[in-house]
Amino acid sequence: MSKKDFFVLILFIVDMFVAFAICSYFNISNVVLLKSYTAMNMDITYEVLIWFGLAIIQAIFIDRKEIFANSIYED
Repeated sequence: MSKKDFFVLILFIVDMFVAFAICSYFNISNVVLLKSYTAMNMDITYEVLIWFGLAIIQAIFIDRKEIFANSIYED
């Protein structure tokens, strides 16, 4: 596992905690927005949507390798 992969994994975990903190602050934790009938326990909640939005923003920064990315990802 390279430094880049490890850093991305850590950022995804941080994104999960941030999404949970935002939902806890606004008291919208575990609110089911979409319930899947094709799979068990696969509900779309606000936490999932916030995490996905943060992951997309993170991916944009990583792919473009702007400002901070070049210094972090040097192998």
